[in-house]
Amino acid sequence: MFEKVVKDALVKLRIDPKEKRMQAKKEIHLKQKRYQSLEIAADGGFDTRVIFSCCKKLDIKPNI
Repeated sequence: MFEKVVKDALVKLRIDPKEKRMQAKKEIHLKQKRYQSLEIAADGGFDTRVIFSCCKKLDIKPNI
């Protein structure tokens, strides 16, 4: 459920959930394009391996 909610939020923000932003930031000098790093903040109830793996998959920095 968490992954679906986050993907829906990214789509509403017009951010492609499949885009790898962290990798693209390393290549910024080659493409001359700005990439946005994303971070999600949540309380301790979201402190699970499933959430962290979902964040890694979506290239989002978890702040839990």
